[in-house]
Amino acid sequence: MTFRADGARDWHSNLAIALGHRGVQHRLQFHHIFPKAVLKSRFTSREADDIANLSFIGGKTSRQISDKTPSEYFPKLLEKSQSAFVAQCIPTQPDLLGAERYKEFLVERRRLIAARLNSFLGA
Repeated sequence: MTFRADGARDWHSNLAIALGHRGVQHRLQFHHIFPKAVLKSRFTSREADDIANLSFIGGKTSRQISDKTPSEYFPKLLEKSQSAFVAQCIPTQPDLLGAERYKEFLVERRRLIAARLNSFLGA
């Protein structure tokens, strides 16, 4: 709800995040920011499924990203719009986008989400 209230959008198509989208192109999906395939040699499946590693995007965008690391796919998407990442509290600092910094990425994302939720709830 918080991300939606802040105007969360698909990173590629720029469609507003909503449950009502139909069809495989735009249907809302949980997306692993760091794909499981990227993390499997260093982290458990449970660590890869951490809620701080999940975002909301459309199916087409998810398939285009496939198993690339954020350091590979973020730059092109950030050229298009950084606000899509900000709306979902996703850190975009280049030094946090490699698999070797996954744990630090999660800590920063949790911090951003907690701040957003506190603001949303008026705390």
